[in-house]
Amino acid sequence: MKKDLSLKQKVFLIFFGVIVALILIESVLRIGGYFFSLIQSYNNLSRMNEREDIVRILCIGESTTALGGADSYPAQLEKILNSGGDLRFKVINAGLVSKTSHHLLHFLPQYIERYQPHLIVSMIGINDRPDDNFSKGSRFLNSFRTAHLFRLLIQHMKARHADGPGTDTAPVNAESVYRKDKYQQAQNMLDKAEVIHQRFLYILSKDISDKKREEIEDLNQKLLRQMSWILVEMGRESRLREHYSQAVALLQQAINHDASNYGAYVELGRCFKEQGQCPKAVYFLQKAVENNSKTVLADMEMAECFDEMGMYEEAAALYKKILNSDYGDTSQLDSDIAKWFIKHGFDEEAKKALEIALSENPEDYDLNKAAVDFYSKRGESDKSEYYMEKTASLAQKISAYLPQTVYNYNEIVRIAANYNIPVICMQYPLRSIDTLKKIFWLHQPAVFVENKVNFESALEEMNYFMLFSDSFAGDFGHCTRKGNELIAENLAQEILDLLASVSIRKSGRPKDT
Repeated sequence: MKKDLSLKQKVFLIFFGVIVALILIESVLRIGGYFFSLIQSYNNLSRMNEREDIVRILCIGESTTALGGADSYPAQLEKILNSGGDLRFKVINAGLVSKTSHHLLHFLPQYIERYQPHLIVSMIGINDRPDDNFSKGSRFLNSFRTAHLFRLLIQHMKARHADGPGTDTAPVNAESVYRKDKYQQAQNMLDKAEVIHQRFLYILSKDISDKKREEIEDLNQKLLRQMSWILVEMGRESRLREHYSQAVALLQQAINHDASNYGAYVELGRCFKEQGQCPKAVYFLQKAVENNSKTVLADMEMAECFDEMGMYEEAAALYKKILNSDYGDTSQLDSDIAKWFIKHGFDEEAKKALEIALSENPEDYDLNKAAVDFYSKRGESDKSEYYMEKTASLAQKISAYLPQTVYNYNEIVRIAANYNIPVICMQYPLRSIDTLKKIFWLHQPAVFVENKVNFESALEEMNYFMLFSDSFAGDFGHCTRKGNELIAENLAQEILDLLASVSIRKSGRPKDT
């Protein structure tokens, strides 16, 4: 007679079965990985023998890489590299806005297969946030192929809901595709709204009751207001792509649908401001304020226009208005306002703005550094020394790499090594290269590029905001055209030095000597 198993025995058998299954999967994955590496190496060697006349450089990173269009560092890098010599270069901007090293790792194999780069430039990690669960134990688990498989499956499921390249095509400029996608989504919404609008007009052309007419007219007005905001979104996307004529036409159409849409006036102001037409920009920004007295965007843009026009008193009045307002959370703006007051010598306003901004952003490295200089010039040595110590502490804190960044960066270098592609690991502006060099436990990258000395030298001769448009990272921010130019020039020299140290086949692919 068959004896029933006890609950304890059933649990043991299930546990044993799971362990055996995991061991089998791990073994298959390791053997499969070995053969995959052999096949991959063969394919890479065969590609290297194909005739290629252009050296392709793939730049991966976040918004610090993606943003800027022609002003971005990848765009300027291509221009510099192609300005002389026999080799021709194609620099691919694969930066992803608001993404982490986790996303960049996920998309890297797609980029490599699609673009077949000869070099990869990586500047990553600034968007990563602390993860208490990513410990040394997590690193040990991730050394197993099985854990890596499950992690990739989870990444794949998450990526289906994340902004990034599609499965069929990938962008040469990821930001550009992101912008086009948002524009197309808005266009689809507008098309649907237009169909409803035409239906309303058709009904209103008929003989209907006064009550029904009133209801339809009310619905149509609400629809027109919604269409107006959709047009504002389309205008904004056009402006970000620097299609200014298209943006202005869309925004004028938005105003035709709803003359009280302050967002349309703000975007029109931005369009003209970015084209250097500040007086015209101020006109539209003032119209925005007339329609919404609490539009902080319009006030900030207008203050920047006054600043560019040399109308500092007018700019100061707007900045004081924002500081004393109940606009809601203006903490990031308050930091910029404090720095502006310091720069232009409005001492009392600067002191008040600094106190407000530091209470809101106590960990802002650049703000604390500004406080050191400000209080030192005022002779307030106690405060100056206090912020000097805090700045030194923050400098150590912000330069450290998070565990997940370390893991993802090492994975990026490992994947590139499997394709025989050198990786140029570049550090963010004003940060030391030493911390970056210490994080690699796998394959050592070919080149490390620092952007500390070049930026520090530039800051001795020019204002911070000539190099950066903000200070989102504390000690640095998104670069202006000039800032990206410094990065591109520095990187170009390192790339040329690297290529000079290796033999170049006719294909243009570097091959270690």
